[in-house]
Amino acid sequence: MAAKRKTENRGRGRKPEGAGGTRHRPVAEGGSRRPAAGDGGLVVLGSASERRRKILRALGVRFEAVAPRVREVSYARDPRRTAVENARRKHAWCRRRYPGRLIITADTVIDLDGRLVEKPRSVAEARAFLRRFSGRRHTVLTALVLGGDGRPPVVRVDEARVTFKKLRAATVERYLARVNPLDKAGAYDIDQHGDWLIAALEGSHSNVMGLPAALVREEMRRWRERTGTWNSNRCRSGR
Repeated sequence: MAAKRKTENRGRGRKPEGAGGTRHRPVAEGGSRRPAAGDGGLVVLGSASERRRKILRALGVRFEAVAPRVREVSYARDPRRTAVENARRKHAWCRRRYPGRLIITADTVIDLDGRLVEKPRSVAEARAFLRRFSGRRHTVLTALVLGGDGRPPVVRVDEARVTFKKLRAATVERYLARVNPLDKAGAYDIDQHGDWLIAALEGSHSNVMGLPAALVREEMRRWRERTGTWNSNRCRSGR
């Protein structure tokens, strides 16, 4: 039974983050100098997401952003496992290339009635996602992996519950005309005309954006207290 469940839950492989023809080079944030891989003064954010970079900047963290080249996985009936495993894969990729650095990676998926919803592969699929969400509540799961310097990383999962309005077909089309849905879990961005779609949010706004700020701040503080490492700026408050 266990082997059968594993087969049933295994979905299609996800494209590597940063795939699609563009080679992502390290980008230093919060400073004028681009650091070398051995520079222990900067945190490494393993993500190509501009939204995650925005959240770390708001927290006052000096960091270097890189896009991990990993083959991601999908488990159709296990959204949480999907998010955790992909965040771990990104972290392992970064850890091999940036030893001694504090590394943060994350993966965000949506759980709708126990089924996995990821980034749409086409506008047609994005339209179908938004129609499925209409008038219903779903859960946004973000897995956070934080650690480095040869120590076991911390793995946390943050949840937020989002209730959609009952959407008219015209609202869906207007949203798709204004917002690129293809790089977003569930085909929507809470910060881009989210008020057209969302009736209620229970949980962290930044989690829905892709990186739970309060959880990051908490785990970075704990990491500093445990290890005495990480020389970056003190985190500001965040939601």
